[in-house]
Amino acid sequence: MGDPSGRRGLLLAVVVCVAASWACGTGSASSPNGPDGPGAAGGAVVAMNAAPNPVAVGATLTYTVTVSDERGGTAPAMLVHLPTGAADIDASGPGWSCSPTTSSTDAFVTGSHTDLSCASAVASMVVPPLTVTIKAPAIPGMLRACAETGRRGASNGASTCVDASVG
Repeated sequence: MGDPSGRRGLLLAVVVCVAASWACGTGSASSPNGPDGPGAAGGAVVAMNAAPNPVAVGATLTYTVTVSDERGGTAPAMLVHLPTGAADIDASGPGWSCSPTTSSTDAFVTGSHTDLSCASAVASMVVPPLTVTIKAPAIPGMLRACAETGRRGASNGASTCVDASVG
């Protein structure tokens, strides 16, 4: 017998969307690392999107990063790699604290850029999202931002990237 409310179909659509790209809606995600499949590394899953996409030169671009961990009980740490040329950076979210550092080219972003080292005080299976806003650069082109679980120097976390067009 079918579900007259249609909720089962909506849930299936969300699961398929998330399983297919890890960045449903705006932006496109790269293949995350981790031996357990898309976005997973030891149970952690990270997803990221960018809006609006495309974004006008000099306009505000908002990244939303979500982290979940099937194990729960551990407050996540995350490194967010912002695109080269990002300005007016702000990061916020319930329980999140972030500190910026300047980074050179790494595995995620080419050229000198800002990384945000973030930690959550919330220890649960689903942590409130982190919202990062930047002012888009004055030069049209493609922006790439990435997020990875774990602290700076740890390369075994889950990761994902999202591209946004500036123009």
